Amino acid sequence: MRQADSAACRGFSLAPTKAVSYISSAKRIIYTGDAARDLTRYGNMAARIRKAMTDYAAGQTAQANKVTRLVGSAASRTRVGDYRIVFVETADAIVVTRIGPRASVYN
Repeated sequence: MRQADSAACRGFSLAPTKAVSYISSAKRIIYTGDAARDLTRYGNMAARIRKAMTDYAAGQTAQANKVTRLVGSAASRTRVGDYRIVFVETADAIVVTRIGPRASVYN
């Protein structure tokens, strides 16, 4: 199978998309407008970021050692390489609010 075919089989396209919601087996992942824009901006890391969030939504033990609650906020963050993903977790969804390099994501 070609690389493009195998990526399409996993449900991810190689072209940047405007999708803001992904459904996993456990929780729904919702990307806000800013997070979706950030995701397309860091295109080379987008697949790794989506995979990390999908793994976390499917079973929180997968990324549990990388998730930290933010002080003074209901949000949490996880890391993928040098990038940070800020999200708010509810009973049935994970709302990703911000994605970016660790130096600027908290501003």
